[in-house]
This record gives sequence, C-alpha cells and structure tokens, in this order.
Amino acid sequence: MNSIVYLKIKKIMKNNILFKIAYPLFFVSIFYFTAFGQNSLSTIYLPGPGSKMAPVENEKRFSIIPEFGYLFPHQSGIESYNGGGMDGLKHKIYSQPQLLEQLFEKLGGEFVLGSLSGVAEIENFQQNGSNYFGISGAYRLNNYLATAIHFSTYKTQVTAEFPVVVFDEMTFEPVTRKGDLSTDLQNHVLQLSGNYYPVQGNIQPFAGVGVIYSSTKVSETKAQIGGVAFDLSENPAMNSLGVSFNAGLSVNIFSHVVVQLNGRLFSVSAPDSNGMAWNKSLGGGIGVRF
Repeated sequence: MNSIVYLKIKKIMKNNILFKIAYPLFFVSIFYFTAFGQNSLSTIYLPGPGSKMAPVENEKRFSIIPEFGYLFPHQSGIESYNGGGMDGLKHKIYSQPQLLEQLFEKLGGEFVLGSLSGVAEIENFQQNGSNYFGISGAYRLNNYLATAIHFSTYKTQVTAEFPVVVFDEMTFEPVTRKGDLSTDLQNHVLQLSGNYYPVQGNIQPFAGVGVIYSSTKVSETKAQIGGVAFDLSENPAMNSLGVSFNAGLSVNIFSHVVVQLNGRLFSVSAPDSNGMAWNKSLGGGIGVRF
C-alpha cells in the first residue's frame, strides 16, 4: 500500500510543472537564507545537538578574535640598524687589541675594513618576514558599520654585509671577503579602525581604514668576520604613528562563533626620516560573538 502511494506521489511530481519549478527553488532558497538571510529565516539546523548556521542577529554586537598571520615587512629605511656603520665597526675593533688579534688569526693576515678603491659602505640590507600573533575586538554600531581595535606583536631580523680586504701573509695579495651584521627588532602594533560591511548575512566581506601606532625595540647589532662574532652599540627604540587600510571576510559559523580573514596595509616611519614605509600582513582567526 505504501509503495502504491509513493509511486502516485512520484508520478504527480514528475508530471506537474509546479513541482518542477518548486523543487530547485527549494534548494536555492536554503542556500540564500543560509548565506544572506536575517534572524530566523537564516537559521538552518544541521545534524547533531545544538548545531545550526548562525543568523546575523542585531543584539550580537561584540566580537573578540585571536589572530595569527604572517607579516611582509618593508625593505626601505632599514639602513639605520647598522650599529654605527663602518665607523662604528672600526672603532669597536681597533679599540680592543684582543678582538683585533682574534681577527688577525682567523683571517690569516693583515686586513682592512672596507675597500681599497674608495669609501666602503654597508650593503645588502634585508628584513625577513615573520609570523605574528594578535587579538582583535570589534563593536557593531549597526548592520553596516563597526569600530575595531587590534593589537599584534612580531619579531623580525635585519641583516646586512660589509667588505673586508685581507692580505695574504705570503704574497701580500689583497682578497675581498664579506662580514655580516644582524639586528633583531621586537615590534608591537596597536590599530584603531572603522570597518564597513556592504553585505549582510552569515558571510560578510568588509573594508576599513584607521590609525596605527607601532613601537619597535631594537637589540644590539651583532657583527661577524671570519667566524669571530662581537656586539656593536645598541640601537635606540623607535615609535611610529601612521595610517592603516584593511579588508577581509567575516563568516558566522555558529550562533556565537565567527571565523575572520584579514589583510592589512599599514605605514611606519622609516629610520633616518626617509618618509613612510609600508608593511603588509595576512592573517585570520576564530573568535566569539556576544
């Protein structure tokens, strides 16, 4: 009996034009309200106790999101992290007879810092990329606007090279070698911004602009020549105030859980006042809404 009823219903659905139209519309409507619906219309229950796609509810205005990502640092204006330049190197070495003797033994003869043909400079400055950890908090003023605060910390390293001319003990022929410099930078960043959400629903892109304050603590510059390592003068800490631009995607997974992806472009003051340099970062995290 049940089989007969099932076959009759299936035949009606197959021959009725309304069912042919309604059937795909049903699945389209589920997708639409899941992604863009509001309140109870966007609530779709999934298998399992207490699991559901989260509606965008106006009363859930706060969000806190721990964030992890990767920083792409600027490569301009980092020449100041050199421990005093070639003059600082020469003063450090020639003022310490014990260090001078170590270098003489390791290099295998007399040596000159710099070049024989002209004024030598420290060269090949590079700043490496770095993982960062941060935390963001946001308050939704309405469905489209939010204020946000973000704090992050990361550590980068600046490296450089300088020429060293070594004279062979037997022939006294000059051979140019390279010495190495390195400095660690510990950075702390605080960003205040306003974000705009043009699309409502469980999946929301956003973009924003704000101000950013960064503090950079610089460690001592370390030098190495021929396997002999020593420290140079300590660099001063640096503070910077700039602007930031950010864009990303916010996805409401459950009622109180949100996943966020974020990209930032922010300015920092370049050392020696070469203007502004720009850092870039990409990150994301999972947080709570309440």
